[in-house]
Amino acid sequence: MIALYLRSLFQRGNPQQLNQFKPPPIPEQKFSAEVTPDSEHYQRYCEMVGWSSEKHTHPCYFQMRAMALQIQCLTAPNSPFPVMGLVHRANRIRQWRACQFEEAVRLTAYYRSVVPHARGWDIEVVVSGEQSGNTVYEASGIYLVRTPAPHVAPKVKGATHQSDAFADYSTVAEIDASQDLGRRYAAVSGDFNPIHLSRISAKMFGFKRAIAHGMWSLARCYSALDSAMSVAHRNVALDCEFRRPLFLPASCKLLRDKSQVALPLHFALTDSKRVTTHLVGSLSHFDR
Repeated sequence: MIALYLRSLFQRGNPQQLNQFKPPPIPEQKFSAEVTPDSEHYQRYCEMVGWSSEKHTHPCYFQMRAMALQIQCLTAPNSPFPVMGLVHRANRIRQWRACQFEEAVRLTAYYRSVVPHARGWDIEVVVSGEQSGNTVYEASGIYLVRTPAPHVAPKVKGATHQSDAFADYSTVAEIDASQDLGRRYAAVSGDFNPIHLSRISAKMFGFKRAIAHGMWSLARCYSALDSAMSVAHRNVALDCEFRRPLFLPASCKLLRDKSQVALPLHFALTDSKRVTTHLVGSLSHFDR
């Protein structure tokens, strides 16, 4: 992973392809690896995200285990995208009930699409998992490449995400993110992006302080929702949109739409005063 991160630090985008009218071409390579369950590592992950290792496999776990494969996609020789500066905007996870933690999973990562965004291009990187030839897992991450392409709209100052839309939401849990959370999660996940590690390294990339990993925030929300409601034990569908960075340290509120007493349900992670929205999401089941 260290070699991949060093490569990503020096990965430069292709301005000619990024700043044109049509979407830049995406590499067709797929990167795969057999992931063997490691109970000790999984236990450390569960402790990080507030999950019991005795429950069903956490739906964010395999997405985290595929980090190296995703970086291989992003740093492929013919990839036109810079790695540093990508904005993780959204995630979509589908985990089948048949997914068994005790069995090895074949994980594969690849580019699926690139579409216009008001600030540049949205690229989608997919992670799929197979056991015994059956698809048991699929996750897609949406990453924004900011670039002055012809379709990019002028930036509007003062646009913020306020959480007044959550007046009908109730508090599920209080979630604290410690000062060293980014370093501790990096030690488990292998995601040593400098923006998560310290104030000094984060400032090098334009952040005033280190920010929490988006996949930690999403995983922690899922754990708290399941603990409060015992909601998703079959064919889990977990979707989220990341809104504002979660600067460390922080105290947050996990909210849910109180009009929804069963799945599907909508949730949000805000600051302790319910002013700044860090992410919004939905949790449901899906038919195979």
